[in-house]
Amino acid sequence: MPHPRLTSYAFILSVIAFGVSGLTTYYTVWRKVSLEVEVDKEIRVANAIGGIPSATLTMNFWGDGAPQRKVAISRIELRLTRSSDGEALWFEVPEAALYLEAARTLKPEPDAPGQPPMPFVYPLIATLLLTGGRQDEVLGLEVEDVDFDRKLITFRPNEWRRLKTAKSARTVPLWPQLEAILRPYVFGSNSPPARLLFPSYRTGEEAMLTDVRKLLDRVTAHAGTLYVMDEGRKRKAEADEIRTKVFRHTYISTRLQTVDHGAPVAAWTVAREVGHSSTAMIEKTYGHLGQARHRAETVEYRVEQHIKTLEERLQQLVCRNVRQTEGVHSTVAVG
Repeated sequence: MPHPRLTSYAFILSVIAFGVSGLTTYYTVWRKVSLEVEVDKEIRVANAIGGIPSATLTMNFWGDGAPQRKVAISRIELRLTRSSDGEALWFEVPEAALYLEAARTLKPEPDAPGQPPMPFVYPLIATLLLTGGRQDEVLGLEVEDVDFDRKLITFRPNEWRRLKTAKSARTVPLWPQLEAILRPYVFGSNSPPARLLFPSYRTGEEAMLTDVRKLLDRVTAHAGTLYVMDEGRKRKAEADEIRTKVFRHTYISTRLQTVDHGAPVAAWTVAREVGHSSTAMIEKTYGHLGQARHRAETVEYRVEQHIKTLEERLQQLVCRNVRQTEGVHSTVAVG
């Protein structure tokens, strides 16, 4: 039976078979075709290839200038990527605090062989969690986009990347916790040597990072057990599930539980901060948070505020830190 939550499959086919109307011959096409298929509840999951679910489907296919044809999938060659009905995953504040602490205590490793250890895992994760920026928006930030005097971070197009839409150009608050993390990074011994706030030197020259999945998986493994909110329910996170969109949705959910000039923050304010042109998605996904009784003054994920909730998992994290640093004990950061 199909997975109850999955409604779309995106995959690449290298071997498919199709029949042309009026002909009895079936052809095999040896080419990669990128397809996204809407899967309804009546489609039967026929088998599993390498542990990945596949389905018996018929869909429309357009060849190179060929007329529309019906395609029957015969084999899925590459990994199937599943989407969960468009629902957002996010951390509640204690979980985000634990993840951020794991990033702080993770032993730095090189971005590429022959390169020095990446010095900005902690500032990068903090910036993603505390701005709500999209992945490329954050990875393309320049040092001058962080205004410590005005307490603002500016997302604007530059030579490294464009923004998603014209309305994506914006300023967001430089929250006190993020300022405390970025100041020593920007002005300290490991400060960015050029323009980008989080540069890559994989090619030998300054360039924008484009893939942080391995880095996120390392932080996730170091954090240990994590829980995400999924369709309004808390569940255990999977090993490779934490991606930058989780941080963006975490910011939105946390920001909605703050005050703005003494009153509950408006959905439009939050939408503007994350580069949305309307409040529709925020109201649909996070509408229940508008009724939050406890509201904070700032967006923050301070692990020392959640010692009781995270007690056992924090102890486990400290043990991993000890093993990681070969006997040098790590303490929980305050700040």
